[in-house]
Amino acid sequence: MSFGTHPLHHNKIIFLMINKIKSIYRFLSPKFQSIHLEYKVAPKPRYGHGLPPHRLLNEIIGKQRSRFVELLGSFRKYEKNLASILDSKDETNADNQ
Repeated sequence: MSFGTHPLHHNKIIFLMINKIKSIYRFLSPKFQSIHLEYKVAPKPRYGHGLPPHRLLNEIIGKQRSRFVELLGSFRKYEKNLASILDSKDETNADNQ
């Protein structure tokens, strides 16, 4: 058996073709949205991450900090559910591909 006809090589080619078809579908389908820019984007945080916090948001949260702590703490009951959510690249449901 030559390398080009090896079953694993064949499966990889099929996998790559399917991904290319999905990519083209996502590009053409109105179900998905793409933004094409004429310039490069280098996203960086404007606040926090070593920079000062947003003044107004920091004030609002600071005035009701105990309520925010309580609200965010109430999400802990969903911790197992949230942890069980798969990354989209690991999702096996065909509807999410």
